[in-house]
This record gives sequence, structure tokens and C-alpha cells, in this order.
Amino acid sequence: MEAAPERLVARLVGLEAQARFGAALDGVADAVMGAMRAIVATLTYDSRVSPALAGFRGTAGAVQLVFASEAGEVHLHVTESGGGDGVVTVRGVLEPTGGADARGSGGGSIVLTPVAGGADVSGSIDEDEMFVLRVAPGLYRAMLRIGDASVDLGVLELP
Repeated sequence: MEAAPERLVARLVGLEAQARFGAALDGVADAVMGAMRAIVATLTYDSRVSPALAGFRGTAGAVQLVFASEAGEVHLHVTESGGGDGVVTVRGVLEPTGGADARGSGGGSIVLTPVAGGADVSGSIDEDEMFVLRVAPGLYRAMLRIGDASVDLGVLELP
């Protein structure tokens, strides 16, 4: 019987090492992912492309966004501060599914991460399931933490 080519042997040894390394990481990934469920929300309403919904109160020029996920709905109302300081106010309301509130399921918060880099802006979801953040206009990745779930709202363009 003829010996296998050296290149083939090296590749098989590499695949075996990769399989062992991957198996070791599977346990770690399961432990980490088990601690926090990742949920991706879907944008269901954007006032910049649709007429105003009944029940929304606000000012002209405000942006209203609604996101849906298995954790619940998130309603955002974005307005310029009006003080000429180049800041926008993001007001949000969480409507959790199943009647559970963010506090009862382990606490809640929102984090906006600037896409272009910089410090995160974060706030807590209060007992009325509401939050308010003041940020500079720009693109932000929005993430809600609700109990054991992390709800990704995607990238928001704040005027």
C-alpha cells in the first residue's frame, strides 16, 4: 500500500484539530447563549413612509417608529429638542407580550450604539415601561434588554 500524499495528511490533521476545537466551543456557546436570548425585532410602522396612525400624539416633524418582536412591541417617538442644541429626544414605550412587564422579567434597559463609533447612550425602562434618551443626530444600533432577552431593533437613523 502506498503512503498518502503529505498534503492530504496535513489537511486531515488540521480538520481533526478543528473538529476538536469546535466541539469544545459548542459547550461554551450553549452556556453563553442560554443566558441571553437574542431576538430580532421587525419594523412595522415608520411615519416617514406611511400616514400617521390613530392614537399617536406628537408634533409636526416628529418621527414615529413601531417594532414588533416575540418579546413585545416597541413604540419610538423621535423629536428634535427645539433648543438649537443639535440634540434629539427618543421617547419609547415597551408593550411586552403576555402581560409581563420589563421589571417583572428581570429589569429592562435600552442601549444606542453610534454606528460611526463613540460612547454608547443608555437608559432604563421605568415602571410604566417607558424610557427617554437624548442623543446627537446620526445612525445608532438600538438594543433593548428585557429580562433574559436582548431585542435588536437594528440601525436607527435619528434626524
